[in-house]
Amino acid sequence: MKTAIIKNRTSDNGFKILVGGIFMIFGLLTISNYVGYLFIFISLIALFYTSGTEFDLEHKKVRMFQKYFWISKGSWMDYKEFYAISIKKAKKGLQRYGGRTHVSISTFSTYYDVFLMSKTGGNRILLFTSKRKTDSEEFAKLWSEKLGFPIKTYGQE
Repeated sequence: MKTAIIKNRTSDNGFKILVGGIFMIFGLLTISNYVGYLFIFISLIALFYTSGTEFDLEHKKVRMFQKYFWISKGSWMDYKEFYAISIKKAKKGLQRYGGRTHVSISTFSTYYDVFLMSKTGGNRILLFTSKRKTDSEEFAKLWSEKLGFPIKTYGQE
């Protein structure tokens, strides 16, 4: 079975190591009671969690998966449900409020998301996100050739 795996941003290794390390430190510091074992267990889940999209190129199937340790969960769907790869421009932001001064700080960034679009419109799969338009276009072109779908762009200027 010829498969290709695309890992989503939620499986970023730096973030996983940071969260897992913090919980592991708290767990080791409080190992004398059950709370320590709980922190160690949470750290192991954070370190061994992965999510993404998996393609079976031979049988023309796709699935979104979540993997805890080495156990993978997700159901396979046929390519027939999908018709195109889309690049969508999106602005994502974060707003923070100051303490006593009540100052609001907003930061917004432009991202280019690459989706696998379904024919019904309700089911789309996020394949890739980048701040650079060229990276998203290269990724979409590569997967368009592999899957045989056209590239559609939405939200572009």
